[in-house]
Amino acid sequence: MNEPKWIGTIVGGHYEIVELLNEGGHSQLFLARNLVNGGADAAIKVIREDATDPFLSDRLNREGTVLALLKGQPACPHLLTRRFTTDGQLMLVVELLDGMTLQSMLERGDRRIELGEVVDLFPPVIKTLALLHQRGIVHRNIHPGKLFRSWDPPGLKLTGFGDAHSVLHGSGSEHFRLFGQPKFTSPEVWLGKGDLDARCDVYSMAVVLYRCLAGRCPFEHDSAVAVIGEPPQQALPRLSELVPGLPQALDDWATIALCHDRDGRFDNIEAMWSAFVRAGQSASVADSTPTEQLQTG
Repeated sequence: MNEPKWIGTIVGGHYEIVELLNEGGHSQLFLARNLVNGGADAAIKVIREDATDPFLSDRLNREGTVLALLKGQPACPHLLTRRFTTDGQLMLVVELLDGMTLQSMLERGDRRIELGEVVDLFPPVIKTLALLHQRGIVHRNIHPGKLFRSWDPPGLKLTGFGDAHSVLHGSGSEHFRLFGQPKFTSPEVWLGKGDLDARCDVYSMAVVLYRCLAGRCPFEHDSAVAVIGEPPQQALPRLSELVPGLPQALDDWATIALCHDRDGRFDNIEAMWSAFVRAGQSASVADSTPTEQLQTG
C-alpha cells in the first residue's frame, strides 16, 4: 500500500503530518506533530486522495464552520485552524482525542451500556445539540460512529458535522443526497425533505440511547428503502423486555422518541432527554410516567 501523499506535509507553519490514524469512505485523519517546543499534537482531517466529488470539499468546509460555531463546547473537538494547501486542498486541524468511538465500545464486551452510565455520559452531547438547534442547524447524521469516548479529557464528544443542515437557510442540493446509516437516520432525512428540524436529531439520538441500553437497534433496517416506506409493521421491541430490570416507563419514552411521523416525537432534544432521565428513574409499572406526561413534562 502506498504511503499517503500528505505524510511529511507542514500545515499551518508548525504541524507536521506524520501518520495516518483512520480513514473512512471519503476522508482521512492524520496525526500531526507540533513542531513548536512544548506544543500539543493535533489531528488533521482531509478528503481522501481518490475522492473526486467536489461536494466532499463542501462537506469538510461545513464541518469546520460548525466546529468554529461550537468553539468552547466540551462535547465536540476543538477546531485549531483551517488551512488550504498550495493545490487548494482544505485541511482541518483539530484537537487530538485519546479514546475510541461509541461504536467501538458497543462492539466490545456485552455490547451494552448500563442505564446509570448512559445518564452520566450523554448530558454534554445533549447540551451541544441543543445549542446547535438554537442556532438553526441540525446534525442529521448521528450514530455511534460519530460519538467519541475521550479518555483525556474525559467525556463523550459529538463529531462528523459535515452533513449538518441549516434549518434557516438550507444547504443546497444535498437535500437530495442520502446520509448516514439507515438504522439511525430518521425517515424524513432519507426522504430528502428540505424542511428538516431538530426532530430528525431527536430520532437519531433516541436510536443511539436505545442501542446503548438494549444492545441492539429498535429496527434492524438494512437499507434506506425500509426507512422511507410505510411505518414499520413490527411492534417496537420493549426495552423493559429486552433488558429485564429496565423501567417500563422507558417503553413509553421510546414510543414517542422513535415515532416514524416526526409530529408524534418530542419537539426538541432537551425534552427528549429530560423524559429519558425521568423514565429511567421510574422503578415499576405503577411508578411509570404516563405517555402524556413524557411528552409535555
